[in-house]
Amino acid sequence: MTAEQIAEIRARCDAATQGPWYSVSDGLYIHDRLTEYDENGIRTGKTANSVAEIHNYPTYGKSSPRLNRVYNAEFIAHTRQDIPALLDALEAAEAGAQTLQIALDESVKLLAHEEELLNMHDGGRRMIFKTSEEWIARLVEVGKIKTDAGEKDTR
Repeated sequence: MTAEQIAEIRARCDAATQGPWYSVSDGLYIHDRLTEYDENGIRTGKTANSVAEIHNYPTYGKSSPRLNRVYNAEFIAHTRQDIPALLDALEAAEAGAQTLQIALDESVKLLAHEEELLNMHDGGRRMIFKTSEEWIARLVEVGKIKTDAGEKDTR
């Protein structure tokens, strides 16, 4: 998913009625708050605003139209919190991947410099770099790794 797509989704979330949303009246409506009542059934708080009205939809034998409406209403009501949370998790994962890529790139550069230094010394130390070189080769084998030489994808 591109940064532009993520920004568009986030903009739609920001423009929508603030949450959380609630499914009420057996899945018939999505409200921005629950209307509060006292023990006698008298309304005590702000009246809820309707965000959406849910209609019965053919279920093609999977469940009753009423149950389908309830499931759809629950899904829609939860998207108000779920989508921003998923976007936050996606952005955190991408930031973590970028950090790992930077660390890997720096490791590759360091190992290349190490090879230059070892080539100037005796052959006994060459074995140390050979192990590091094998380590980098193994990392390249198990996944997509970018290096100064370009991108390699061995998956």
